[in-house]
Amino acid sequence: MITIRPCTLCIALACMVLPAVSFGDTVYTDGTFNLSDYTNPFTIQTGPMTGVVSQCSSCGNPGQALSTLFTLTTPNPASSSLEIGLLNMNFTYTPSIQGAIGSIDASVDNSTSSIFVSSYNLFRPLIEQDGNFYDAEILAGPGNAGFVNLSESLSASDFLQLDTSTGLTIPGSDPNFGGDTMEFGLIVSDGSIALPSFTQTIIYDNLTFDLAPVPEPGSMVPMAMALAWLAIHLRKRHRKTTPNTNPLSD
Repeated sequence: MITIRPCTLCIALACMVLPAVSFGDTVYTDGTFNLSDYTNPFTIQTGPMTGVVSQCSSCGNPGQALSTLFTLTTPNPASSSLEIGLLNMNFTYTPSIQGAIGSIDASVDNSTSSIFVSSYNLFRPLIEQDGNFYDAEILAGPGNAGFVNLSESLSASDFLQLDTSTGLTIPGSDPNFGGDTMEFGLIVSDGSIALPSFTQTIIYDNLTFDLAPVPEPGSMVPMAMALAWLAIHLRKRHRKTTPNTNPLSD
């Protein structure tokens, strides 16, 4: 039976664990939505719908949160929509310096209420990079009451570039998860088709972006060395403990 000394096993495990520890996730979170932390780089409006963004003091989950009141003041026979882009100036990351991103776990608590129409819960994570804007969609509902957590693990291909002059997406144009500086936020939006006038309040709280890194090739070297060293050590011990059964050796 081959035994491994505790110190030998500890050294090998340490060599394998340390690379993983040194390349941890970067996490950004906001549970208060102080509007002084946000910029509004674009607003896309179609039709007569309007929206007012504010920080509420006690409407969140719990406490303060981001509240947007959408209003369609006049009946509109065609479609009407409003998209408000918000970027958190504290949510900035530079993949080319801080490390390439493998995936982004985006999460938010959302509550949607309307006096006229039943609504879906919608979360649109937003990325700005090199002056371009990219968004994804995380959807739930309809008919959910109170707060609903919307979360998903997203890759670069889940984001599409948004043409902020038309509100249309540009297929095949994704953010570079290994490139220049990114700024993160969300798009607050609402829309209707051939509806009479109505109001709708959309609340967001506990916005989180968890950036998981791509393991650097160099970080795998200590692990490979540890496994090779452990294999050599086991082989030497196996030779020492295996009896000589060759009858010609005597």
